[in-house]
Amino acid sequence: TGSDLYVNGYSYFAGLTTATNLNISGILTASNANLTDANITAGIVTTTTIQIGSASTAGIALTSVGVGNSIGIGTAVPRVKLDVEGTTRFKTYTENIGILTISANKVEVDLSEAQTFELIASSNIDQFTIVNSPNDNGRPNDSTSFTVKIIQTGDVAVGIDTFKTSGSAALPVYWPGGGIVPIVTQTAGKIDMYSFKTFDGGVTFYGVVGGQNFA
Repeated sequence: TGSDLYVNGYSYFAGLTTATNLNISGILTASNANLTDANITAGIVTTTTIQIGSASTAGIALTSVGVGNSIGIGTAVPRVKLDVEGTTRFKTYTENIGILTISANKVEVDLSEAQTFELIASSNIDQFTIVNSPNDNGRPNDSTSFTVKIIQTGDVAVGIDTFKTSGSAALPVYWPGGGIVPIVTQTAGKIDMYSFKTFDGGVTFYGVVGGQNFA
């Protein structure tokens, strides 16, 4: 065959096997693999978890445990798609812009889609339905925030603090100045911006006027 050793069939090595280069064209099954200081080039790897670091505080863990197909940094059990247990530093970042639509005078704000939203106010709005908040996903102690840009098309009324859950339960929105609810600009072509922050996973919100009546 031109090979120094060619085995056609089953082989069993009871002790240590050392190879400078190992080329496996089929399936490698191993209970444990020590790849310290190794360079690994792989196409598709199918496994439950790939982990770097200790079992409890992994440096990096790519896992299907918990939230499926997630990455944990500083944790072996990521609670979301990317879970960083520690300080994070960004040089810069961008956010997806979610486009909100009106249906039967209601607007659904899906916090799993974006944190920045744009809404064309083409008809009256009497309810904002908040879905996929941290509390909805079992994280009641998490905080989050989102911003809505409202583009006015005419004399359209927008109930800016009419927040409810998908089950129609009211979600309180608190405003500065003693709780004065802002009136959304009702002039065609004008733009308002409002931001909302929650400290209890999405049970209550604090509203802030980012600006009104932008030309």
